[in-house]
Amino acid sequence: PLTDLLMQSLEEGGPLVSHSARDVAPPDLVQLIFMILEDVLNRAYNSRAAVPSALIAPCLGILTTLLSLPNYSNRVWLFLRSSSVLFGSDRDATYNSPILTSERNSGTYVMTLSLLRLVRTLLEESVSRLVPTHAEQPKLQAIKEEVLLRAVHFIQNHIWVEHAGWRYAHLPDRFEISRSVIELYARILDVRSVLEVNTTVDGEARSVLADFVSGILITHAANPTITPLVHAIASARTVLSTLTQARRVPELHAYSQLLERALYLTRLVLQLKNTSRDAFKGHVLLEQALCADHATANMLLRASRAFAPDTSSRANPIDVLMYLIGQRDLGTTIPIEATKVLTALCVALANNTSVDARPSLLSYLSDAQTTMAGLVRILKHPYDDLDLRNALWTFVTTAVQKQAPLAVLFVAGHF
Repeated sequence: PLTDLLMQSLEEGGPLVSHSARDVAPPDLVQLIFMILEDVLNRAYNSRAAVPSALIAPCLGILTTLLSLPNYSNRVWLFLRSSSVLFGSDRDATYNSPILTSERNSGTYVMTLSLLRLVRTLLEESVSRLVPTHAEQPKLQAIKEEVLLRAVHFIQNHIWVEHAGWRYAHLPDRFEISRSVIELYARILDVRSVLEVNTTVDGEARSVLADFVSGILITHAANPTITPLVHAIASARTVLSTLTQARRVPELHAYSQLLERALYLTRLVLQLKNTSRDAFKGHVLLEQALCADHATANMLLRASRAFAPDTSSRANPIDVLMYLIGQRDLGTTIPIEATKVLTALCVALANNTSVDARPSLLSYLSDAQTTMAGLVRILKHPYDDLDLRNALWTFVTTAVQKQAPLAVLFVAGHF
């Protein structure tokens, strides 16, 4: 590979930097990158100056690339563990990232996106090397888990719960930051079983990283965590309409990707709650948020003056999910995911031990009969997408079992 050849030529050549100390070996590429990061970011932190993205973003990109090289990836992990310049420190709860501070002021997020790509690559490298590392280098595996947990804590506390209130010079940045964090959380939940098999906590097969993500989304969920996820879904009708009318194709594509991943993570969380070994007697916060109305203009308010959404409009996520099922302009993935979310939500609401606390999905639809008629047309169409029709049949079967009012409407066609 070209990367290996490049690294080999760097090693066989002279020192990477001018080096005059006789008793100390010259720094290699990994050490040099961290020296640059610490020097630039510490100066910016102390002086409250802007961070040069043209220097920091490539440094983060190099670290991301080096993780694919076994001879260098371990050194990246070790330096990340010993350095607090990117993700802060467990001992410093008041850490304020100079990268985020600088980019919030400028409204552009090149470094933040590079940092999110680095964390995602760290996760993928850890998962791909989990079995051999756990068997041959258990101490290194513990270091990887420590670094990943600190990085995810940083993303949760400093990016995810705050990014909706940032100013954006480019609207796709807002969508890409949301999508990157959602994909990271979804990936951690996807590989939860793999992480648990190779990790033990107090003698039990558990993953601290997976427990943290499931905790912030289910057991210890809070509004700042759940709201950005549900808003991405609840705002779909308004955002899609606004971007389509403005002919903003790149923004429309970026939001469609965000919406797809938001639906996927929502389904994962609901399914995890439904199948969890921990007993949930009531509704978790995500279910409550999906059953509540939300302002639909929040996704565009801090983006660009070219957009002037109606700040008073509100929408219910369940009604929007029904709407998305029939939107074939979005492809088939989003309608299928919307259908699966509704199926998982039906099961989650029915599992509530209190019968009085089991709301009907019909109560959240703006026009229930027209919506159900549209679903029936998809089911009856012989040439519609087969995967969508199968997912819809699963939803109808589940709804008939779990939601009595829906069963009447599906069978009789009216109330």
